[in-house]
Amino acid sequence: MYNKGISGNIADVNEFHQLLTRTVNEQRPAYISRTLGKAFIAHADDADVAAGEFILWLRNDSDIPITINSIFTFNVDANAIWKLHKVTGIGDTAAAIIPVNLNFSSGNVADVTCRGGAGGVGTIVTAGEVTTWGGGVTYFNTVVNWWLDALTLGKNDAVAIEFDAGTGSRASASIMFHDSV
Repeated sequence: MYNKGISGNIADVNEFHQLLTRTVNEQRPAYISRTLGKAFIAHADDADVAAGEFILWLRNDSDIPITINSIFTFNVDANAIWKLHKVTGIGDTAAAIIPVNLNFSSGNVADVTCRGGAGGVGTIVTAGEVTTWGGGVTYFNTVVNWWLDALTLGKNDAVAIEFDAGTGSRASASIMFHDSV
């Protein structure tokens, strides 16, 4: 049965006068990437990482908050410890990194400053440890995403990934993020 509402629009209802609807359920990063073209990934690689080195630094430069969805780390060390920190300062000694838009047909660019890679990211000060995770014999490749779209950076907020402990060698880190809409 179809009824016209106050607005004059037609809606399908059942015999109990309940509105019949259809929904699409998808994760927010997928929706933001596909629909808005505003989901990104930043990646840094260090062929000779040292313990205590910050390998990837990301700062939001936009008035629109960004949400960190996932962090990916890789290492060849058997006993690595990784940390995510809220930080201040500018990662000024490392190479600039341009995050890749996860919607390849979108021309949008991330309004962030990102640095990382060989030699660490420079002068930053930790302002709070967010979390720690391991990467060892079992966990060479690690995905950290247990905050379920809750880790949000406002304008000028920054985070950095630290290779906290390990014997060094090759390591890489990636941060997947999107506009908070």
